[in-house]
Amino acid sequence: MKATRTAFLVFATLTVLFILWQFREAVVLFLLSFALAAAIRPLIERLIEFGLNKGLALILAYVFFLVILAGIFLVGNAPLATDIQLFTDFLINRFEWVKNVWLQSGNTLLVNIANQLPETKNLFATITGQGSMVVLQSFFGFAQGAFAFLARIAMIIALSLYWSADHVRFERLWLSLLPWDLRVRARKILQSVERGVGAYIGREATLSLLFGLLLWGSYLLLHVKYASLLALIGTLARLIPWLGALVVILLPIIIGSTLGWWAGLLAAFVSLLLLYLLERIIGRHFFDSSRVNSILLIVVVIAMTDSFGLIGAILATVLAVSLEIIFKNIMTLSNNKDHSATGITVDHLKEKLTAIQQTLLSEETQHQHEAVNLADRLMNIMEKLTFR
Repeated sequence: MKATRTAFLVFATLTVLFILWQFREAVVLFLLSFALAAAIRPLIERLIEFGLNKGLALILAYVFFLVILAGIFLVGNAPLATDIQLFTDFLINRFEWVKNVWLQSGNTLLVNIANQLPETKNLFATITGQGSMVVLQSFFGFAQGAFAFLARIAMIIALSLYWSADHVRFERLWLSLLPWDLRVRARKILQSVERGVGAYIGREATLSLLFGLLLWGSYLLLHVKYASLLALIGTLARLIPWLGALVVILLPIIIGSTLGWWAGLLAAFVSLLLLYLLERIIGRHFFDSSRVNSILLIVVVIAMTDSFGLIGAILATVLAVSLEIIFKNIMTLSNNKDHSATGITVDHLKEKLTAIQQTLLSEETQHQHEAVNLADRLMNIMEKLTFR
């Protein structure tokens, strides 16, 4: 019987994992919307503490979030587009220079490789395919991908708004699928994950916004090439565990500055200084400084990067935080259950309840029958808690 039950649990788990994998895009959208709602929840609660009703606080919080997104887009759109165009021209010019150097090198291998490379004017057609129709299809494919990305962003915001507006009903709906004796435990875990993930996302979003603006300003002052593009890459790289800091430091050294090599080194030092100040001073003084288990983070980063690439590496820490919170809550609840199983708390309550039952039976009152029935029900609950 035990082997049959174990086999059924394994089969059910594999089935659920297979279904989740088949609908992974929808699952990812749902999880991202849940994470966004968890990140905005503290702001909503703060506005409610100021005396606003829940509906108005919800609207103001999401309007503030959308204003921040719109402000980032309006401020960084034009410089970023210019830097991307300049960087593309730089790559094309560098490609042509390398090809000419190889042709004039006299090395047979390099000359043969250079002869196989396409002309600069035909480079785009070679990458995308021959013919104007293929180029047109590539353009429409890019436009379609951009619109699909914006649609997913809108869907995430809408789902998070819906979750924030009625999260209590959603919790009850999900918890109703579980046995009654697991609902309290699952609710505590869900609320702990929501608080932990929300705090982490709020912390990282604030620090990343500050880091990006300060990094962009520093690059502009030091005349680092493609300042806005490098600031964006550095901001995203900061979210990648361990490797991100190295990328942030090496970027200005590799790209360089119009002022000379010393400005690139100074920009790298400023990048390192900003990372330190944000993490050690602002991050620790204004936010929770709890750290994620390194082994768990390594496993999650490898798995997420292998499955989703760069986006997976950026989101790996959020998943690791969620898993660690779940594991900690499960262990805490298990320890509490083991402690209760020793009989100290439950036995004490049972003794008190037995004394109450004897008192009720010895005294004749108007509502004696109802009180005895209530005491019997409480005793049955105690028995279930003892042997569960």
